[in-house]
Amino acid sequence: MIRDAVRYPFRTRDPIKTFLIGGFLLATGTILSLVFVLGYLVRVLAPDTATESAPRFERWWTLASDGVRVLILWIVYVSIPLLGLVFWIELYSTRLATEGLVSTFDQQLQNVIIHGLGINIGSPIALRPVVQTVYDLAAIGGVFGNVVPLLSTLNADAVVLSVGIIYGVTLLVSVYLFPIAFANFAVNRTLRSAFEFSSITKVALTRRYSIGWCVAIGFLLLGAVGPILWNEWRLLTAGADWGLLHIGFIPLVAHPTPTGIQSAMFLVVASFVNFYFLIVGYALLSSVLTPLIGTAQTQSTTAADSEEPS
Repeated sequence: MIRDAVRYPFRTRDPIKTFLIGGFLLATGTILSLVFVLGYLVRVLAPDTATESAPRFERWWTLASDGVRVLILWIVYVSIPLLGLVFWIELYSTRLATEGLVSTFDQQLQNVIIHGLGINIGSPIALRPVVQTVYDLAAIGGVFGNVVPLLSTLNADAVVLSVGIIYGVTLLVSVYLFPIAFANFAVNRTLRSAFEFSSITKVALTRRYSIGWCVAIGFLLLGAVGPILWNEWRLLTAGADWGLLHIGFIPLVAHPTPTGIQSAMFLVVASFVNFYFLIVGYALLSSVLTPLIGTAQTQSTTAADSEEPS
């Protein structure tokens, strides 16, 4: 199973073209590029059984349509952990402020969480604006404006620890269940199927899925190492990516700086590696989930038929 998944990205008529497109989309780090990558993953999770080859980037409108729905699905599944993240940041930031500490905490923690959530769909860079938007709406909009000051007067350590544990558990559950919901959608092409929790629970509790999920997450983590290292390196490296060529005081043309060239090369290589491990991870999930989902749906249908009055 693992050997087939490792070879899967190369089982296509034009692997170089597929890798170039996929790596470029991940490197750009935009929501639009993420949508196309998610649309591609739909085809990986529900492959063409007639050819048994890796999908190609074609029929872009279908890719975009599927990708948008998967992005919505992902946001729904991580919405509770994201709100828990905001609550926890606000609590801990309040404590840091009362202790007179410099608050770089928000940015550092958001980096960690963005990368952690990005593992699930393979593009931590593109998820930053999504997570930041939720954070801004909740924090700046004052969702917790009255609760945080009240709780900050209580036992700060106990409150922060409790909220942190709840957040961690909900995040783990969401990340564990999301691939099943994703595969349900990929097979049935309806968002409703991604919320059939009876069949999702049956699959989630199987030993085959738990082992396959751990191995797949391992591959996704390997792929995410490059983008995470690039992001941290870029935050710590001084200098702009672009400079301006002047004649006198007149700016003529923008040109990449040495730092910008190094950054671009680092990011491109990291994105190609990330794309490879992303496909390997989801190919492995596909081989694990396809028979399990079919069995769970058959059992649900049989149970529903048996409950009908004769």
